Amino acid sequence: MQIRRNSSEKGIIAWFASNHVAANLLMCFIIVAGLISVFTIRKQTTPDFELNLIQVQVPYLGAAPQEVEEGVVIKVEESIQDIQGIVEINSQAFEGSGIVTIEVSRDVDINEILTEVKTRVDAISTFPALTEKPVIYKIEPKTPVIFIAIHGDIDDFSRKIFAQEVRDELLTMPEISMVDFYGDRAFEISIEVSEHVLRQYGLTMSEISEAIRASSIDLPGGTIKTEGGDILLRTEGQVYTGLEYGDLVLRTYADGTRLTLDDIATIRDGFVETSGYGRFDGEPTATLNVLASGQQNELQTAAAVKQYVAEKKKYLPAGIEMDLWVDRSHYLEGRLDTMTKNMWQGALLVFLLLSLFLRMKVAGWVIIGIPITFLGAFFLMPFGPWPVTMNMISLFGFIIVLGIVVDDAIIIGESVYTKIRADGHSIDNVVKGARKVAVPATFGVLTTIAAFAPMLFVGGIVGPAFEALSMVVILCLLFSLVESKLILPAHLVHAKIKPVDEDDLFNPQRHIPLFQRVPRFFQKIQRRTQHGLHRLIHDYYRPAL
Repeated sequence: MQIRRNSSEKGIIAWFASNHVAANLLMCFIIVAGLISVFTIRKQTTPDFELNLIQVQVPYLGAAPQEVEEGVVIKVEESIQDIQGIVEINSQAFEGSGIVTIEVSRDVDINEILTEVKTRVDAISTFPALTEKPVIYKIEPKTPVIFIAIHGDIDDFSRKIFAQEVRDELLTMPEISMVDFYGDRAFEISIEVSEHVLRQYGLTMSEISEAIRASSIDLPGGTIKTEGGDILLRTEGQVYTGLEYGDLVLRTYADGTRLTLDDIATIRDGFVETSGYGRFDGEPTATLNVLASGQQNELQTAAAVKQYVAEKKKYLPAGIEMDLWVDRSHYLEGRLDTMTKNMWQGALLVFLLLSLFLRMKVAGWVIIGIPITFLGAFFLMPFGPWPVTMNMISLFGFIIVLGIVVDDAIIIGESVYTKIRADGHSIDNVVKGARKVAVPATFGVLTTIAAFAPMLFVGGIVGPAFEALSMVVILCLLFSLVESKLILPAHLVHAKIKPVDEDDLFNPQRHIPLFQRVPRFFQKIQRRTQHGLHRLIHDYYRPAL
């Protein structure tokens, strides 16, 4: 039977049903744009959270916590407490340093508050003499991606140097921009002078510290202008190791002899004394934490680290081992695999169930709507007022909405099939079948969208998580409307759904060719299931109502 190309019905459903090329172009555009977005969208474990926190750190070397509180923390609090836009101030006093954390209201620009805090803290002139310059910065969220443990039967110095080499090599890779140290002590040079030696040479500790401060420094020396150009002069005296500190001159005598730091002091080139330590498999370790920031793709970052470690292990020095642990990308990949498996398993189950009650062609086109809907959501996720990345929360949204998006297509497909079965397969009957349930199906989707829309306005630190979940659900539901109302009817028009001759189908005398036996067997099961369902509805369900 030849299907008439144009429908006598009016409206957008009828127009797309009559213009299947436009419906196919729309479908192809959604698929291509969605696939491009799947491969280019930023992938991360959790959404980006805006902390709106400013931190002020003031080192106060050698001071007890009470001295830090009185000499540093209270003065910082008093200087910033009247700044408009500050919600809360939390302070901590430790041995040797004080930290003041400032929570800023989300209604003001945090950069303006940061500038004001810097101005106020820099204006404090009553800090104790031994305090160092305050460090003031906005706390940016950093996402750990994977950890590298460097351990083995080696001394602390060799392990530290090797870990620094590994960190420098990692930072040269384009996929990695941040690497932090954990579980290892910082370098420290200690200089010890006994009281007896001080009296012997007539020195004081202040004189020694001033000599060290004046000698270990790089100074510019000006410029010499010549005919060939300018020559910049610079004195390089900064020292970095214990041996270099030992050569610093404290005094020069009239006979030309010199008194160096090594002559009077015990110099130890070692590490900071601390009560913390790091272990991996029972061995001392230096741990490198690879972080993702900005627009970095965490899956690509983790893959680059794994490849680097696999290559590095082939050339490790004796006694050093490298291992990966706390791979957070594993959870993102797991959630992505779960979503993909659920999608295909759900599509298969829906296809099998629909095949029992509808025709296989109808069930097939209904199922195709699931990937189209998901790809459409992926296409628009990075755009709009609430951009969303591919993360564990947004993927959870796909899993939630998986059982909802197919409902529209099932309703439209069942209505069209019922109309075709009753009045024959024509473009007008397809449009009438789709239009019959279009309004209730649309309002059913809109009510679900209305339930998730308020999550977009939660705000606060947890706001991005609710936004990611809500936007994915809303986008999937909107694209399910587009697919079921505009694309599906156009495909059902050209599905060539022929009526089933049940007398011929159930005729035991008819000879069936071998290649038709399997399709006819499934057709018999389908017809018996449909008859059973109709009997249940007409004989039991309707009378019960």
